[in-house]
Amino acid sequence: MALVLAFVVPLAGAIVGHIALNQMRDGRIVDTNKSLAKAGMILGWVFTGLTALVIAFYAVLIIWLGSAGYDPYMYCLLLLNIVLNSIMLFS
Repeated sequence: MALVLAFVVPLAGAIVGHIALNQMRDGRIVDTNKSLAKAGMILGWVFTGLTALVIAFYAVLIIWLGSAGYDPYMYCLLLLNIVLNSIMLFS
């Protein structure tokens, strides 16, 4: 489950991976899928970090473009173009 969540909701994948590893260590669940739990946890944290970096980039971009005095209409078109290009890049 952690590996699936790592791609859909990265933070949830990391948390579920931690929970699964703790339960395996305590012997509450069988540890046959320990590698999947580790992979989900690691990918969850990696994708969470990448998401935070993208959000920070867009925040800096919005502040920079707003302070540069861009026309609001062109500003919206530019941001829409950037968002669509980044979606196509990560797809």
